[in-house]
Amino acid sequence: MRTTTATCALFLAIAPSVAQKSRPHHRIAKTVATPLSSHDCGHNLTLHLSSPDPTQGSLLLLELRSSTQPVTEIKATWDSREIPFWQEAKPEEKSPDVWRALLGIDLELKPETYQLTLAAKTESAEEISCSATIDVKEGKFATESLKVAPNFVEPNPEQLARAEAERQRLRAIAISASAASSTANLARPTAASTSPPPPARPFTLHSAAASSSPSRSISPATR
Repeated sequence: MRTTTATCALFLAIAPSVAQKSRPHHRIAKTVATPLSSHDCGHNLTLHLSSPDPTQGSLLLLELRSSTQPVTEIKATWDSREIPFWQEAKPEEKSPDVWRALLGIDLELKPETYQLTLAAKTESAEEISCSATIDVKEGKFATESLKVAPNFVEPNPEQLARAEAERQRLRAIAISASAASSTANLARPTAASTSPPPPARPFTLHSAAASSSPSRSISPATR
């Protein structure tokens, strides 16, 4: 009896460790940060790109930093279009001047190297030029194939004839409705013809006699 009890206690003690060792270990995927592409523009200006080789359909973040003199305006062009920049608020007075822009890579853009050019104007009216090359890579997108019956893609001659007859019928209905509408507009009475005639003036014998008898003036009789 004591031997059985000791065996059960030993089994319960080692069971959790055995179960833990038998469980499969799942590796936690680590997020790999995309390296920035930096370009020295001179005059303590640095241009950063969020990705050194963006792909078709991706979004690129541009950042221009000035550690000494504030920048008042930035004009940038890429692929024959202007790229608008906005200025970030400074958390502190001694913080560097930061300007950012979003550059969208078109899905149908040809994968090749493009030139990004910009001109930054400082408070002292000095214009600093900077450029960077952006190597656009071909995008990899998931695709699916759908297979349907041939009659849904290529109709047979009977279906084509039926579609043509239906088209002619609808065309005849449209022409008939248009003609009926034009006829109704031509036959519609105008506002002048539908207005009631003016009321007739009443005719009396007194008015007739007054209009036919000449007017006479009565003078006082001579004495």
